[in-house]
Amino acid sequence: MMTGILTGRSSSSDELELHPDDVVTVRALDALAPQYWGIEPMDKLTAQTAARVTAILACLRFLAQSISCMPLEILHAGDRHKRPATDLACYPVLRRQPNGWMSTHQYLETTVYHTGLYGNAYSLIRSGKRGFCSELIPLHPSRMVVKRMSDNTLKYNYINPFGGQEEYAQEQIVHYRWLSDNGYMGMMPADLCGTSVSLARKLDIAASAYWDNAARPDIVLETTEKIPEEGKQALINGWRDAYGGPRNRGKAAVLPKSVTAKVLDGNSMESSQYMAQRSSIVGEIARIYGVPSTLIGDTTAMKWSTVEQEFISAQVFCLLPWQHRIESAIDISILGTYGPDVYSKLDNRGLLRADTATRSQLFQTLFNLGAITPNEIREIEDLPLLDEPAADLTYLQLGFSTLKQAAAQGQPAPLNPATTPPDAPGIPQKLPSDGPGQPFIGGPDDAIVA
Repeated sequence: MMTGILTGRSSSSDELELHPDDVVTVRALDALAPQYWGIEPMDKLTAQTAARVTAILACLRFLAQSISCMPLEILHAGDRHKRPATDLACYPVLRRQPNGWMSTHQYLETTVYHTGLYGNAYSLIRSGKRGFCSELIPLHPSRMVVKRMSDNTLKYNYINPFGGQEEYAQEQIVHYRWLSDNGYMGMMPADLCGTSVSLARKLDIAASAYWDNAARPDIVLETTEKIPEEGKQALINGWRDAYGGPRNRGKAAVLPKSVTAKVLDGNSMESSQYMAQRSSIVGEIARIYGVPSTLIGDTTAMKWSTVEQEFISAQVFCLLPWQHRIESAIDISILGTYGPDVYSKLDNRGLLRADTATRSQLFQTLFNLGAITPNEIREIEDLPLLDEPAADLTYLQLGFSTLKQAAAQGQPAPLNPATTPPDAPGIPQKLPSDGPGQPFIGGPDDAIVA
C-alpha cells in the first residue's frame, strides 16, 4: 500500500488503496519529503522542482537567512516599560533552542523556507518538563493535510516519515501561512505564478538537453579538397591547440591551403536570446516574492543610489510582512496562553545597522535628548557595560529656552533700593557732585571724572 510510495519503489494501482474518507490524498503522496525528489519528473511543476530554479532558491535563501538573523525577543508589555519575559517556561524554547537538535536560527530558517516554498509551515507544540510548550517540532508541509471542521476549528492530519498517520488539534500546531484565499491555508507561490516558474524550469531543461544531445559548433572549417580521416583529426587538433582556450582568444588565424573558417552566426544570436530570457526570469521571480532583484544577483536593475536605501526598501516592503507573519503565529498559538501583555518581536536593528559615522551621530542625538544612557549605547554596540552608576543615568542639556524667556533675559530688571544690597556690583554707591552737598547735574554726554 503506502510503503511502496514512501520508499520510492514503484507500486501498482491495485496495491494503493485509498478510501474517499482518508485524509491521505494522491497529491499529498505525490509531493513527499525532499529525500524522494529523485522520482519527480524534471518538467513537472511542484514545490520541489520550483526550488531547483536558481532565482527562486535565491529568493528563499534571502528571506530565510534575513529573518533567521533577527533575534526573537519574548517581551512583557507594561504601562510604560517592556521587559524580557524570562519568567515564562517557554522563554528558552523560543529564544534559544526550540528542540533537541535545532537552534532558534535554524528553526526560523527552516520555517521561512517552508512558508516561502510551500505556502505553509507547521510546528508541533510538544509538552514536557517546561510545560505545554517544551519543544517545537517542524513538520514537513508536503505531508500535512488541513481540514476546516463544522465548528470552525482546524484539524491537522500528518503522514509521518514511517508511513503512519497522526491527527492533531488546532491547539497543538503553530501554523505559518503565506497569502491565503480561504483564511486557513496558504497558497503555494509556484502554483500562483506557474507560467514564470515553468518557463524558468524549461529553460534549464532545454539548456541541459541542448548541450547533451544537440550541441553545434561555433566555427566550421571548409575545404574544397578531400581530406583523409587522419588529416581531419590533425586539422581539428591543430585548430584547437592554436586558437582554443582563453589565452589564445583573438589570435590571428593561419589556415592551410584551400581551407576557410566560417562562423555560425545563428549560434551566437541564439545564445544571446537565451541569456536575455534567463535574465528576465530573475526579475519575474523576484517580483513574486517582493525581493529587490539586485539582492539576488541581478546587476542590470540598479534602483538605488546607495546600498543603505536599497536595504531600507527591502526591509519595509519585503521583510517587515514576514516578520509580522512569524510573530503573529507565535503570539496566537503559544504566547496567547499567558495573556495579552506577552508578545514576540523579531529585532531587525542588525539588518538596518548603519556605518560608524551615522551610528555615532544617532547616539549623540539620543544622548543629548536624554533618551538613552551610556550603558545602553554600549549594549547596542556589543561592548562591555560600565560598572559606574552614572553610566545608567540619562543626561539632558539645559541650555535650551523659549523665545519669550530669551527676550525677557535681554532686558535689565528694575532695581529696588530697599532690596538692593549696598555692595551690589555695577551700582554706584556715591553720586558725584559739583560741590559739597550739591548733586551732579549734567547732560548725557558729560563725562564723570572721579
